[in-house]
Amino acid sequence: MFQRFLTPAGKYRINILAIGILGLLLCTVAPTMAQAPNAGQEERQQAFQLLEQGKFAEAKEKFEKLTAANPSDGPSHAGLGFALYATSKNIKDAEARRQARLRARTALLRAKELGAGNDLVEAGLAAILPDGGEALTFSQNPQADQAMHDGEAAFTRGDSDKAIASYQRALQFDPGLYNAALFIGDMYFQKKEIEKAGEWYGRAITIDPNRETAYRYWSDVLLKSGRMEEARAKAIDAIIAEPYNKASYRGLIQWAQVNKVSAAHPEIRQPKPSMRSSTDKNQTTITIDPKALDPKQGTDYYWSFYDLSRTAYPAIFQKDHPNEQTYRHSLTEEVTALQIVAEMVSSDLKAGKLKSVDDPSLATLLRLSNAGLIEAYVLFARADEGIVRDYAAYRQTHRENLRRYWAEIVIPGGK
Repeated sequence: MFQRFLTPAGKYRINILAIGILGLLLCTVAPTMAQAPNAGQEERQQAFQLLEQGKFAEAKEKFEKLTAANPSDGPSHAGLGFALYATSKNIKDAEARRQARLRARTALLRAKELGAGNDLVEAGLAAILPDGGEALTFSQNPQADQAMHDGEAAFTRGDSDKAIASYQRALQFDPGLYNAALFIGDMYFQKKEIEKAGEWYGRAITIDPNRETAYRYWSDVLLKSGRMEEARAKAIDAIIAEPYNKASYRGLIQWAQVNKVSAAHPEIRQPKPSMRSSTDKNQTTITIDPKALDPKQGTDYYWSFYDLSRTAYPAIFQKDHPNEQTYRHSLTEEVTALQIVAEMVSSDLKAGKLKSVDDPSLATLLRLSNAGLIEAYVLFARADEGIVRDYAAYRQTHRENLRRYWAEIVIPGGK
């Protein structure tokens, strides 16, 4: 579904449930209107406003005229594609419906050719098969899937109550249908029944707490209702649900903009590695710069223990990961290496060998260690392909630590 996009007039929310997985396409299409020729701008603005209002048939007519008058207007071709797709939901004849979807796909392809293409346009194209067939399936249960499509069609007619009834029917056939609960929440938001919207977003989260969308939509509702701390909490939960999905961050970015605060991971800089290793016939040889382990080297001395830990770790990887046959960089390896550095610094502070920690990176690392948040920092700020594989298992038992990292370290509050 479409949710939240920018226009020259500013931010506003739009729901086009008929589009299903297309998500946030117009967040990049609509702003490009400002780059188009001045001629017909008022007409174009009206066309996009009609999309916002869910008046798809009227929007389609306007976009038909706009694209005919200016065939090089990419955003209008995109708008036409979405209007065609939305109105196709209420075409009873199967062949006519397929032809309408085919026209929608052609319009989206033309928008892409004209420079209005992006990931979201690609998502739109992915929702329509090359022959105009429907690519979107909500449920393997045919009755639930049909109820969802009935709900989409009702929405495009502006009948929110019938859409809600259809989505609820879909849930009866398929109680694990996340999008049904999510879409009901959006319908109640449109009806300005905020508490009801939150209730249904919560239902979606109960169905799958590891999908970001319901958290993010709920955060948006709370933000627009002025409930800032609750909005921030839900935006953080969206990130925790799917931290490696760019869409997860939109809610917190919006919250930070509204509250005029910045969000940033702590910065930890390390010197170049002071040692290297080589393995031959299951035997690992570590080559160390003799100066590296000299306390007189100051900051470099402490970081040499990170290098030593990382260099030695591949030899014991399988002991920590008995179900994996091939070495990879893991959360355990990275956290162990960072924790050793933090413990060395802490120990020298307690023993009086260090009067203070003047190096900003070491001070930051020590702060994260004392807060028990090194794992969260690594998973969010230093994750690579190997470390990402450890995220789900850590989240299962440490969700609160992940929340604390964001709430206390990255974005600790607003106005």
